[in-house]
Amino acid sequence: MDNPFEEDESITTTNQLDSEFNVLVWKENRGRKINTYLSGWNIEKDELKQHLKDFKKSHGCNGSIKIEDDVKVLHLQGDKVDDIISFVISKGVKEENITLRGQ
Repeated sequence: MDNPFEEDESITTTNQLDSEFNVLVWKENRGRKINTYLSGWNIEKDELKQHLKDFKKSHGCNGSIKIEDDVKVLHLQGDKVDDIISFVISKGVKEENITLRGQ
């Protein structure tokens, strides 16, 4: 017979994995310019750099990674909210784990 505590540990592990990818997407207007931001995508910095490079090349925009208090924030120039959401979903993040702010 299985130990009931083992099942509880697997449930918390699954919940922790889901909570790792609570991605927040928002955009800000600065005069005529619009910036799109994404945070909460907890992957390695090198992998994030490669994804950013691929996104910038395929969507013709500029962007950078900003790290503040161990939180990685992707900064993209332009209104790229829909594009970045579909890109992140294509990389394995579930759509229900993506939150839009200020839309």
